[in-house]
Amino acid sequence: MIQAALNAADLSPGTAQAAERVLVGLLPFWPGWGAAWLAKLVQARGQVNLRHLEARLTAGTLITALLPVLRGWETREREGQLLGAIRSLGRFVKDSPALLELLERLVQGSVVAWTAAEALGVLAEHVPERFAALVPRLLERDASWATQPLVYTHLHRHRQDLLTPFLGRQAFKGRFSTGRTRFVLPFTEGFHRWTLSQTQVFARTLIEVSRDSVQGNPGVFSVLRQLAALPSPVGSAAPRANPSLLARLTGSAARLPEDPPLRRLIQLADLKNESLALRDTALRMLGRLDAGRGLPALLETLDDDRARIAVYVLRRPLLDLPPESALDLLLQVPRTKVTVFKEVVRLIGDLTGEAAYRALLGFSDLELHRDVRVALLRGLWNHLNRPETWPLLLAAATSADTALSDGLVRLLAQNVRAEYQEEYLTLFAALLTHPDPVVRLATLRFQTGVADPQRRLLGTLLESLASPHQEEAQAAARLVFASYTGRDAPAVAAAFSGLLPQRRALVGAVNALQAAASASRLKAAPLVRAILTALAADPLTLPLQVKLAVGTLPWADVAERLLGWAAGGQMHADALTAAVSAVMGARSRTDVAEVETLERLLAAGTPEARRLALAALVLGAVAPRPWTPERLTRLREYRADPSVLVASAAVFTLPDAELGAAEER
Repeated sequence: MIQAALNAADLSPGTAQAAERVLVGLLPFWPGWGAAWLAKLVQARGQVNLRHLEARLTAGTLITALLPVLRGWETREREGQLLGAIRSLGRFVKDSPALLELLERLVQGSVVAWTAAEALGVLAEHVPERFAALVPRLLERDASWATQPLVYTHLHRHRQDLLTPFLGRQAFKGRFSTGRTRFVLPFTEGFHRWTLSQTQVFARTLIEVSRDSVQGNPGVFSVLRQLAALPSPVGSAAPRANPSLLARLTGSAARLPEDPPLRRLIQLADLKNESLALRDTALRMLGRLDAGRGLPALLETLDDDRARIAVYVLRRPLLDLPPESALDLLLQVPRTKVTVFKEVVRLIGDLTGEAAYRALLGFSDLELHRDVRVALLRGLWNHLNRPETWPLLLAAATSADTALSDGLVRLLAQNVRAEYQEEYLTLFAALLTHPDPVVRLATLRFQTGVADPQRRLLGTLLESLASPHQEEAQAAARLVFASYTGRDAPAVAAAFSGLLPQRRALVGAVNALQAAASASRLKAAPLVRAILTALAADPLTLPLQVKLAVGTLPWADVAERLLGWAAGGQMHADALTAAVSAVMGARSRTDVAEVETLERLLAAGTPEARRLALAALVLGAVAPRPWTPERLTRLREYRADPSVLVASAAVFTLPDAELGAAEER
């Protein structure tokens, strides 16, 4: 078969690949035969894809049979195919000295640089000790190997003794480089493995690159990130708290002669730097320096235009300090700029300890800009279990200033201890009755459920069902059904009775209940029945009743209600259409496989009931399993129904040809 394919002058790539798949599938079972045919296939096609042959092999016997073919590829400059074949052998490579020799020859002698690098990667994956021994020899013969990620990463992690010659900005001429472009190692971590002298050499290299006027901004940004990642010089230490800490730090920012990375970042972050992109990047990198080395320089920028960047960069070095030191610094920061003051308050809110909390309470007595007060409220979130916190939060929640109230919407109840739940519910109620609908809607949407054992919020939420804003009414309905159970059915039903004149709000509330009930029909059943009773007071709501009942109640209960509506002559055209759509759309119900119960109970009813029984029959055939002989028999009965309402729908349910084919199956 394979030979016939090779004999075809019009052999397509797809057919050739099919022949390869057949051959690769048989190769593990007949290695001698497969190796011979593999050679023929490669000779004719010039390439082959052995895929993941490793997963098919149980022993290395195939390697012996393949070696002549692989050696032939080596002499015929089929290096790509040779590498692919060796890679496909996976874990068996390490057990074959011949394959390892082939790989090493590829690494050292391949005319294609990519092939040499990939072959070295196969060695590193399967025989790491041989890879480690080979790397020094490769670098000795061709220094451009140092530009390959596999090699320089190995030196960085395991052979720092070989790394020093490559830490400068050099141009390597060899297999991987023309010698016209200077190369800088791209490391951004792991410098703790280096010696101090290596770090210093690399820092000088990076600083030189950052001064290169030809270098584009992206390249300089990358170098600045590397500078920021270099470890602090020996003897650097984080600042400690004392009464004049801020003055000492800011006064000493320029006196750091033994820290070249810091000095270079400070130079680029200077206010006189006309390149705002470089200046802002340097400011951000000052915040990444370890041991708080960039903190003094950042603090000096808080009185000028650079503060808009520096104030956000301060977070990392400050929060690495002891809380008392960080607080000491923050309380001495100038407060003339709103952006700076706001972030200072936010940072103090993230600090632990009594002193930080007292500082926040002290700010609350001041006349604050709105943004600063919002930050203060957010800072108080970390102190919800303190009695002084809640009056401040409640005052903000009842404020006419939307920004203050909006800052409390995402307050998490799980962060509040039991003794403060009453205060939390009071706050929640204030947000739910806020004059701004945006605040009310955000409050409702953020909550997935509320714990309200005393039913303090139920009345407020039920009133929200009648909101003129559709989104608010729907969000309130979702929260009601997610939070309250059958014991609240009378109150919920009364609320729905009040909604009857408000058609849009009524539809939204019913849809929300149905969505909640689909997740837990048993839990929602008492609420559903109470609401159906409330809706029954208005015959015009029958389509809503039908949709709600079919989507949520047990099938027997659904059948009883549908039969009652049909027998009472209430099943008008729109209600029947809604009922058919609801039945056909009940595929997502977890008990859809039991829909035959509904069909059986409806089949002996009025024409409207039988039409719904047909819909249940179709749903049963589509959802859990296809048409069965029993279902086909019932379909014929519906086709012969004396009512046109039933028969016309049944005739077009399944074409005659398909009906006959189904019977034959």
